[in-house]
Amino acid sequence: MNEHARYEAHQRVLAAAVPFADRDVIAAVLADADSAMAESAVAAHIGRIAATGVDFASWASTVRPLLSGRAFLLRCLDEWCLFDEVRKGVVPEEERLRSASDWLQRKISAEAVSPDLLELLATTGRTKRVRAEAARRRREHPPPTPPRPGAAEVIREHVDAFNSRDLEGLLAGFTDDAVWITGTSVARGRAELAELFGNAMAGLLPSLVVDNLLVVGDRAACQLTEELSAGGERLTFSIAGFYQLRDGRIASAKIYREGSAEIA
Repeated sequence: MNEHARYEAHQRVLAAAVPFADRDVIAAVLADADSAMAESAVAAHIGRIAATGVDFASWASTVRPLLSGRAFLLRCLDEWCLFDEVRKGVVPEEERLRSASDWLQRKISAEAVSPDLLELLATTGRTKRVRAEAARRRREHPPPTPPRPGAAEVIREHVDAFNSRDLEGLLAGFTDDAVWITGTSVARGRAELAELFGNAMAGLLPSLVVDNLLVVGDRAACQLTEELSAGGERLTFSIAGFYQLRDGRIASAKIYREGSAEIA
């Protein structure tokens, strides 16, 4: 039987073998006197197994000892293992991706959907073709929009920033046109809010504790206990705050303090 006929015979036997029960078949094929032809048949089998949906990493670990000393087949197995990781959403280390063959880089650039992986290939791909394809598909698969924080999370982050005197972090939680109403005082926009909260943090040394928080969509009602310094004393007040959010930030708030909303 000539080498072409033996190759076809090896392919039929390998294709009929059941994954994880194919070690003896692979070993028998690799025993063929024509090592180049035998390795080509086994390489095709590796690619076929990778496409079946079996646990490829586990299967690869069972057949790897059979490939000892066969650099071509070990490289083939490693490349399919790397592609299997990519298919599962893993972004490989840059060096592993750089060392991948042109064939594998082309395959990944054509099939991967991870924006991070496509961005990496668009800048480090070995060939212009790979970089261009990865860049094109990167535009088709932009990174997902981070989930907008819920109203409860926004209010608690606001209180945490207030208590830690983090004015920058506090202001980041407001929309640019936010309105803050306390009694008869109204602050509009970031500049006025910065002055309001900056003065309060420096002069009153306040701290807040959230006692109750009710959220309905982008609206929140919050009962708080406030402790602050005024007239040389530490005072404690109950506060009710009503907040309207927009795009995950505070757009307006109205604050009611027990007794009076104003601090002399």
